[in-house]
Amino acid sequence: MLLKPAAALPRGDQWRYELKFDGFRGLAVKDGENVRLFSRNGRDLSRRFSRIVEAVRKIRAVSAIIDGEIVCLDQDGRPCFEDLQNFGPSLESNLFLYAFDLLSLEGKELFREPIENRKKLLRKLVPKSGPLRISDFIDAEPEALIDFAKENRLEGIVAKRTGSLYEAGKRSGAWTKFKTYQEGEFLVGGFLATSVGIESLAIGFFRDGAFKYAARLEVYLKGKPLAELCDKLLKQQGVSCAFERVPAKRSADRWSVGLTKEDFERFQWVKPKLPIRVRFTEWTRLGLLRHAGLVGRSA
Repeated sequence: MLLKPAAALPRGDQWRYELKFDGFRGLAVKDGENVRLFSRNGRDLSRRFSRIVEAVRKIRAVSAIIDGEIVCLDQDGRPCFEDLQNFGPSLESNLFLYAFDLLSLEGKELFREPIENRKKLLRKLVPKSGPLRISDFIDAEPEALIDFAKENRLEGIVAKRTGSLYEAGKRSGAWTKFKTYQEGEFLVGGFLATSVGIESLAIGFFRDGAFKYAARLEVYLKGKPLAELCDKLLKQQGVSCAFERVPAKRSADRWSVGLTKEDFERFQWVKPKLPIRVRFTEWTRLGLLRHAGLVGRSA
């Protein structure tokens, strides 16, 4: 079952809330001693995350299917997507599966059971300690949850409608996600233009006298805001790249925010003078932005 993005967190007695963890969606399937862990697109993750497989193997059930989020926690106990992406033996003890739903238990399918019933069975199944943890409902006001997520740099909040069934493969709106973001001001160092305007920007910031690369942003502006941005940037083009270094985009890594060699050659570089407001989920340890998006030009 998929989450429907929401611009605002739904409110009312018919909604229950959970924290949104920044990781990989994982489906754990137990059939006796045979346990497999799958990604959302069906890729087998069992060997890569064997710690979770062993934890599921030990639960007190002959068969079960558990839906959850695979996360790697940092030293402060926060999900760190960068660590999960680069997961290796040294991070084994930081790996967890936060279980939030139960689709089958002892051969009985639970898709048509209301979510409260599935959650109740899940609480009994998940042990009190170990790599398998429960992502339970949180009894708090939406505003307090949003503030908590922002203060702790968490990805956001999930809202689930009471009584909702498990609609596999659907994004019905019975489950919604509200993402929380950080915001900051950055300078444009380059742009990629098309026949209809600016397609993307390369942005950065100054530190220790050097212009550091932060991210590549796709531009979805239209009308007057796009025209004004184009006008500003086209007047500054024709200079060499001001970034101290531009990281190469790894073709196999869809989360990489660097540039391919081909895109680097296509970019037009400008003096880093134009400030813009950018929202993003987090800074990586390499000083890059994850899930960055353009808010608008700074005043």
